[in-house]
Amino acid sequence: MDFTKRPIVVIYIDKNKALFYFENTKQTLQLDIPQSVISDLDLLSKEQLEQVINSFFQSNNLKEVKLDAIIVFSQTSAFEKDLAQELPQDKRETEIQKFIDIVPFEDVLSKTYVLNKKTKVVAINKSLFEAMLSIFKQKNIFIFSIVPFSVLQELNSELLHSVNLTYIASKANSFNQYSLISEGEEVSEGSTKKTSFIQKQNIRIYVLIGIFLTLLLVLVVLVITTFFPAGKPQKSQIILPTITPTKTPTVEEIFPTASPSGNIQSSESASTTPSIPVVSEPPF
Repeated sequence: MDFTKRPIVVIYIDKNKALFYFENTKQTLQLDIPQSVISDLDLLSKEQLEQVINSFFQSNNLKEVKLDAIIVFSQTSAFEKDLAQELPQDKRETEIQKFIDIVPFEDVLSKTYVLNKKTKVVAINKSLFEAMLSIFKQKNIFIFSIVPFSVLQELNSELLHSVNLTYIASKANSFNQYSLISEGEEVSEGSTKKTSFIQKQNIRIYVLIGIFLTLLLVLVVLVITTFFPAGKPQKSQIILPTITPTKTPTVEEIFPTASPSGNIQSSESASTTPSIPVVSEPPF
C-alpha cells in the first residue's frame, strides 16, 4: 500500500499526554489525557477517551480529512527489555517469554528487535492501541504503523536528544519496517498480532488447571478421611492368669491324732503309712 497519497500525522504517545504533528498543516498540538481515562498505561474507559479526543479535535478546529498515521510509543508508555546477543537462542526465547508474561495487561502487543548486537523486546497495551485505532478511524485517520521511540533512537542520531516529530514524519515510510504490526498493512480493529497474547493466555490456562487439580486432590483427601476413616487398631486381649483355689487344711490335717495302739499319725497318712511294730528284747 502506498502511504504517500495521504498526508501524514505523527501521534506521539506519552504516559499522560499525546503529541500530534500534522504534516499538511505543520502543526504540533498537545492532548492532555486525564488519569481517569488512562492510568499507568491502562485504559479505564474507551468512551471517555473518545470524548477527550473529540473535544480535542473540536477545540482545535481540526478538519476530518483523510490522514495516514504513524503512532510512536515513548519509553514511558511501553515496556522494554534489552538482552545480550550472546545469549543462546533457547535461553533468549525463554527470557523474552518471561518478560512478556510479566507485562501487566490482559492483551499484549509485542515485537523483538535485533539492534546493534543486542536484542530489544518491546510490549504495549494492545487494548489501548485498539481503542485508538477505532476512534481515529472514525475521524478518517488510518493507522498504518506503530513504532517504539527507543528503537528509532537506536538507529537515528537525530532523535537521541529530542523528539523530532517533523523528522519522524519525513521518514515515516522507511520507519514502517520497525512497526509492531505487519509491514505495509493498514490494520483494522482486531487484526493485530496475537502471538504473544495467545502464548500468555496459554500459560495462564496451564496455571489455572494446575490450581484446579491441586484443589481437587485436597477435596478428595478430605472426603476420604471424613467418610472413610482408617479402622481403629484392635485392642489386644489381656489374658489374666487362672487362679487355682487353695484347699483349706482341716484340723485333723494340722494336728496329729493318736491311734488306739499308741502310734501318733496324721489322718492324712494313716491309711498309707504302715505302722512300725515295737519289738521287745528278751531279758538277759
